[in-house]
Amino acid sequence: MSFQISIGDAILLAQIAWRLGQTFTKGRRSAPAEFQEIENELYSLSAALTAAENELGTAQPSADHAASGNHQHTATQNIFEQVVRNCKHTLEHLEEIVKKYIIVSEQTDPRKPKLERWSHSIVKNWRKIEWTTEKGDLNTLRSQVMIHTNSLNLLVNIGTGYVLSRKRKHRSNYSSSRTASIERSLDKKLVLLEELHQWYVDNLKDTTSKRTTDSVNVIHISEMAARAPNSDTVFTFELTKNTAAGNEIICPYASVSNEWIESFLDGALDPTSGPMFFCNCLDRDSRAASHQPTVQRYGLSHLIFPIRIASDDGSWILYKTADRASNQLVDLYIRKIHPNHIRRLEDTFFRSLSSRRGNTILSQGVGNGLCYLSAEDQEEHILQAMSDLTISRQSVESIRFINGRTYHIQEWITDLQILNYGVRDFDASIGSRPAGIIRSLDYAEILISFDADDARERGDVVSMVLKLTRNTITALTQQASVEIKSIDAVGTHSDVDGQTTAHSGMDVIIQFTTKSAAKEFYDKMEAMRMELFVKSLRYPRSNEKVVLNLQTARVECESVYIDDAEITIVVDANAKYRLIIASRNGCTLISQVLVDDFFTSPSNRLNFTGPTYQVQIGDTGERTVYHYKDGFRHLNLSTTKANRMLELARSTVSFGIRDYKQ
Repeated sequence: MSFQISIGDAILLAQIAWRLGQTFTKGRRSAPAEFQEIENELYSLSAALTAAENELGTAQPSADHAASGNHQHTATQNIFEQVVRNCKHTLEHLEEIVKKYIIVSEQTDPRKPKLERWSHSIVKNWRKIEWTTEKGDLNTLRSQVMIHTNSLNLLVNIGTGYVLSRKRKHRSNYSSSRTASIERSLDKKLVLLEELHQWYVDNLKDTTSKRTTDSVNVIHISEMAARAPNSDTVFTFELTKNTAAGNEIICPYASVSNEWIESFLDGALDPTSGPMFFCNCLDRDSRAASHQPTVQRYGLSHLIFPIRIASDDGSWILYKTADRASNQLVDLYIRKIHPNHIRRLEDTFFRSLSSRRGNTILSQGVGNGLCYLSAEDQEEHILQAMSDLTISRQSVESIRFINGRTYHIQEWITDLQILNYGVRDFDASIGSRPAGIIRSLDYAEILISFDADDARERGDVVSMVLKLTRNTITALTQQASVEIKSIDAVGTHSDVDGQTTAHSGMDVIIQFTTKSAAKEFYDKMEAMRMELFVKSLRYPRSNEKVVLNLQTARVECESVYIDDAEITIVVDANAKYRLIIASRNGCTLISQVLVDDFFTSPSNRLNFTGPTYQVQIGDTGERTVYHYKDGFRHLNLSTTKANRMLELARSTVSFGIRDYKQ
């Protein structure tokens, strides 16, 4: 039965998609690995529905526009309603499945959230369930959700162009011929979008009548679910700790305990929730020694905090982990994470834990180096990454701060750290990343601490923060010093109020006591700059905005084969466009500056020869960055419909460019 779309329907469906995504998140450990892909798509659909309602729901024509017969607006609304109807049918059917197979358990403590997990029936028989109204499987469900998301994002682009054209039409110096040209272009794109979306839906209906076990006759939009690792697969990492004798390996093939992570995902942050880690050495070699008695010593403490180490090996540190055997708090290192597990471990464990610990720290009314309320922007800053300095922290002889023709020398340095913070972003969402995640800052803080007594006696600053960016110029000298050119800094004074003073474009020379200390600091600083650079490739920069986000299947070029990709196009203040292609498992990233005529060229052959960076995660978690000055000779999506979707995206963006120039 059809229904009339009203203002707010898309927002309601966005909330439903978000809630369903959370259900797949909370029940993740009791579910197959394929469920994470549905979770990601639901979050993306929620973001697309919200954006579409904000853009199209408020783009109502004025009375004079309506009187003149606004066919573009009517057509846009008609397609919008069609997409929303399809979303409603998909989500309502999925809601019924969730209600049938999710188990909700009350906690003994009413203050704790309810526990949610998938029933044993769905874990065992999920491949047999009819996930869509057309009796399709899980892969078909994901394909449908992906279609809705892409159609909404493309529709928003066209809707934006429509509003812009109406505004420009009513300028006194805007010719009617140009307006007519714009409107004709819009008509073509609306027709193309309607045909493309209908073709997608019809294609799915034709194929979902057959179960996807017949891989020869069924065409998939995405093949990731079919190729996903078995849900029983255990991904391992190396668990180590630093001792006085050096780095000690606790277990070479450790994993997070299934029972512990399930309790954690259900909302528990309880030190009594059992062993955090599990040893898998016997599963790999029956003759190997088991480290289970050792790894189960470690668990949550009230001070535990996960921090990524700025390096190319993808290591993390669990700061102040509880050692139940020694009754001490120790720092554990997680290294050599399996590439198929990196993103899941980071999303479900590390970032979730840091966010919860940040909430706890701020709720106590005082911040610290792990989480604090910034005096500059009043945002919550949560520590994300740090450089693992050892000898250089206590080996600083002096620091010279140079500002123009004046300079100041500090000799009583008590500590030196390199830290990268993120801020909680409650408004924006990018692709499958939901709002409320931690958004990385585009600079790292070189935190220099001075002797507090000496600072008070001299009325000087007690600390100085240097804002290191990916473009900061640095140098290592033969005199055991590190030079940093034209860097912004903020000094905190020793008075009770902790007043701050900002400095711009300072030159800083850090003198160390030994060459080895200077080299360690320089190498770690460069590793942090690489960390900032990679993040700048993956996400929109401070001067960029997202113009398009699409979910697709396979992406192929001469050096990359991505089985499941997310495509984002951003534009900066200088109208330079950048293409971001990221694999869903986080192992591959492509960032390309698009050539000037990428959108406006009449040729059907897309040009991908702009400067390109590729970031690749290897088998043991190591990261390598490649640079292709001339980009790729070709870049192709896996199916005809996916390539048509990209061509439509190019057309919608090119319209905005032509209209802006007019």
